[in-house]
Amino acid sequence: MIVMLSVILLNYNQPDMTIDCIEYLLKNKTYYKDFEIIVIDNGSKDDSVVKLTNIANKYNLCFINNKENLGFAEGNNAGMRVARGEWILLLNNDTVFKEGFILKMAEAAMDNPDAAAIGPKIYYYDVPSKVWYSGGKITKYYNFIDDTSNENEHYKQVEWITGCALMINKKALEKVGLLDKDFFMYNEDVDWCIRARKAGLNLIYTPFAEIWHIGSKTTTENFKKSFQIYYGYRNKLFIIMKNSNGFEYINLIFVTLSGICLRIIESVMKGNFDSAKGYWFAMIDGLRYKPKKRFLQ
Repeated sequence: MIVMLSVILLNYNQPDMTIDCIEYLLKNKTYYKDFEIIVIDNGSKDDSVVKLTNIANKYNLCFINNKENLGFAEGNNAGMRVARGEWILLLNNDTVFKEGFILKMAEAAMDNPDAAAIGPKIYYYDVPSKVWYSGGKITKYYNFIDDTSNENEHYKQVEWITGCALMINKKALEKVGLLDKDFFMYNEDVDWCIRARKAGLNLIYTPFAEIWHIGSKTTTENFKKSFQIYYGYRNKLFIIMKNSNGFEYINLIFVTLSGICLRIIESVMKGNFDSAKGYWFAMIDGLRYKPKKRFLQ
């Protein structure tokens, strides 16, 4: 049975990279035609809107212009709300893949129709043979690590799938909901996967679909390191607060805050005051569950 896919590309000040990704997707039409491309600009400050409007008109793509930076979570949510596909693939624009990638993702969807989401095998772009993601596990301290257990390279159930290439079953959205916009950036994929598993749904990794990830071009080229520190650690605290209680909560908070405090001291001693600010506000806002937007400039 053929399934319809929607592929969402989120852009922020990276129009040329996004256009390259669109071109890769269009080449996939040779092998699998039943998918739409939804291009979203997330409040870019350059000429992204003009360039992406032109290519969307040229290829009859769906284009959404968010007037401000809504973050990864709500930016992608805007696309999921209008997606027509039975499966919705959130795909980073800094990815490279072969012409059969979409076909392999569609086959995985047809082989696993009851899965909440499916994620492909991901390699480092700079080291093409080195695996970046092959399924995810969540430790008792809510560290999100790679699952290397699949030696035979078959479909396997995993605990989380990276938002770099996260294909969500639209039926699962009815039970799980969209990405949590409070997270803005980082760990929103883990949070969604935790909610999916709590709803009794499975997450599947497929080794048969492969992509190569260039790696965080949007954040490294547009924001300071404090941006990554703040949202990464704050959102980890958000996940702990949403998923633990009692002694487990106390233990997790103690361990996480101890680590953050050590990093603050280390940053100050090295003169990295901007990084220290990132850790500090991550701790303050995370403990209060305050989804503030910081370090965007």
